Amino acid sequence: VDVRLDTLPYEYIRWIVNRDEVDIDRIVGTYTSGRRQAFACNFMPLLSETSEFGEKWSTLYDSMAATGLKFPIQAYEYMNKYYVIEGNKRVSVMKFLGAASIPGRIIRLIPQRDETKESRVYFEYLEFVRRCPENYMIFTEPGSYKRFFSLAQKDPGHNWTEEEMIDLKALYFRFESAYRMMDRSINTIRGTADAFLIYLEIYNYSDSLDKTPAMINTELSAMQEIGNIIAGSYLNALSSLTNLTLTPTVPYLAVDMA
Repeated sequence: VDVRLDTLPYEYIRWIVNRDEVDIDRIVGTYTSGRRQAFACNFMPLLSETSEFGEKWSTLYDSMAATGLKFPIQAYEYMNKYYVIEGNKRVSVMKFLGAASIPGRIIRLIPQRDETKESRVYFEYLEFVRRCPENYMIFTEPGSYKRFFSLAQKDPGHNWTEEEMIDLKALYFRFESAYRMMDRSINTIRGTADAFLIYLEIYNYSDSLDKTPAMINTELSAMQEIGNIIAGSYLNALSSLTNLTLTPTVPYLAVDMA
């Protein structure tokens, strides 16, 4: 693994003791330099399967495939990315098995605040999780968390109840399930959370709480088709103006591609 954390600046450490699930796609590296020789950048093992490491990896794989993960990993979190302290092989096996998340105990390293977009978004995220302690909704644009509170009809200072957080989590993961069913080949620069915010701009938050993934998928398809109609009309007008032949592609859902 090429990414190491020990050269990155941070101000102070905050313990996170109740984090039970970590998005495995956001585990990007290791804190232990020695592990760089054992794992590729995607955490797949590099050493021979006949080596001591390879045998331990195979034994762990057999155990986890049969009985699941018994112990959480430990990791640092820095700017919403995770660096493994203990449990690299567990992460490797879980990634190999195609898991979406992994149990973990996390130490958060708070970066130095500055005026970059990434810093502004991250400190908005920290304020959000103070009010709503959920870690899965990661926006990429400043002001998104404030906008989400508005769309959810909540005051920015509102402390979410456990019932409200359960409703939000259920809706978000139903949306994610529907969103992942779609062809995302042209909108990979934007994550699920950004698409979720666009969705809530169109469909009311409260009305969406009881929707199934199939219903959400239908609405996303409608958004695609509307975009296709608008883009087609624009291309026709541009084609007529320039005397060029312009052919639209199959419709996709694109989120803020400007």
